[in-house]
Amino acid sequence: MYKLQSIDIPTKVQLSRYGINQTRCTKEITIVTKVIEECFTNKSVPDMPEHIVEDQSYRGNRYTLSLDESKNLHLTFDGVTAKIPIDKTKLQDIEHVALELGLGTSSTDLLLRGTGTSIQHYLAALTTISLRENKLIDGRVSRIQQTTFGERYFNFYTRVVSGSGRVLSTNKNRSWFYEDYDNGKAISKLLVKDSSYQVGNYAMKFKPTDLGNTVISRVVELFQLLNFKEANIVFDPLHHIELPQELVSQIKFTDLVILLKNTIGYKDGKFIIGLNKLDTQTDRVYSVFTSISSDTRTKLGYINYDIQAAMPTISIQLLADWERDEDNPMYPYHQEIVTDRTKFRQKVMDETGKSLKWVKTELSKLDNMTSYNTKSEILSEYCEEGITIRDSVINRIKEQNEQMYNIAYVKAKDVLEKVWDEELNQLKFEPIGEKKESSIFFFIWTQVERQVREAMKTCFKDQDQVLDCHDAVYSKKEVTIKELEKAVLDQTGFEVKISH
Repeated sequence: MYKLQSIDIPTKVQLSRYGINQTRCTKEITIVTKVIEECFTNKSVPDMPEHIVEDQSYRGNRYTLSLDESKNLHLTFDGVTAKIPIDKTKLQDIEHVALELGLGTSSTDLLLRGTGTSIQHYLAALTTISLRENKLIDGRVSRIQQTTFGERYFNFYTRVVSGSGRVLSTNKNRSWFYEDYDNGKAISKLLVKDSSYQVGNYAMKFKPTDLGNTVISRVVELFQLLNFKEANIVFDPLHHIELPQELVSQIKFTDLVILLKNTIGYKDGKFIIGLNKLDTQTDRVYSVFTSISSDTRTKLGYINYDIQAAMPTISIQLLADWERDEDNPMYPYHQEIVTDRTKFRQKVMDETGKSLKWVKTELSKLDNMTSYNTKSEILSEYCEEGITIRDSVINRIKEQNEQMYNIAYVKAKDVLEKVWDEELNQLKFEPIGEKKESSIFFFIWTQVERQVREAMKTCFKDQDQVLDCHDAVYSKKEVTIKELEKAVLDQTGFEVKISH
């Protein structure tokens, strides 16, 4: 059960953060707190008149506290009514009431809409509340300015933690704090510039302060207090995933934002997330599911079935027989990663002194590069092998599988060159009528990868509940690895290793 932060005088302290005068409203606020606490502690309606406080005035706005016939407590302030059902099991405290009053809705039914657009609005309002709690917003600032501060900070923070931390000077949230609000004074308590920043840089690198992280953690905590309307939605496992509300605090923040932005409704205590699939039909499927981390997918109940070292495994098998003799391999490092991915990665880690995460990233990049400047002998040789494999696969597929080659060629990225635009008086990029070889190669081997994933799906009883994700499939059902590998070999002729 959620508890008020202060027991002695929580009402005066907390409501003052929402711009409510402490002195003039002490009696009324105290009554509200007592009613809420008694209702939720004893689960009964206190013996109080129907109208507790009626038609009072504060700064020209009328407010009323009342209990209705359905045993709901109502607080009407500034023309908006917040309703607190007293039969709920979790405490809807003063902060929740203040949140609802700050949402800018004229509806008296304040069960919140569980849609992506609405949720983004609620997150901004919650951020404003968290900022007020931490005394980062002056109560004398207008409500619009306070709400804008909350929205801008939430978006700014999300942008910083979602990638490298670099934010362009044209970013509207960054410019609001530095140009429109207070020349960056307030935001400096929440997000600090990286020490490597120099005046004149187009993109600043930021990182959150401890206080900045605390504000957002509180937003997530408050979000779990909200009640949402039940939506009339039929869950479709092929196009939807579910996020139980009780898991919200366990989900990586950047993933949580992605999921909530794509919410289409709320049902049975769960947010229904639209996958918004982009199915290329011939190679990969992109969706909300591919945009979140594997850890979050696991927390949502999905089991990962991953094609180990998918690119080298598939591309080597696309080569001519004479190029892939395992006993005397032409491409020893690629053969090593296919034979034992874990062992090869450790070999690279030992040579470079780098982390597993770094090694994974570098290896995934190398097969799309035409050169690689490194002191690592293994990575240098691996890159050279990759260039040769790429050329060989493209030429062989072009000769022996015209349809596959043509699909890849059409989808591949153009080679661009810089040209001077006399009319615009600036440089611009234009295609020169050629395709990037690395891109052609990608769309060749991912066509085979698609065939492998489709074969894997046949092992599941409910194939419509299996989701594509890069070089893997995810399901909430368990099947054996041997069964999956056999299905792939039987249906495609490719030998792959699959793991969790």
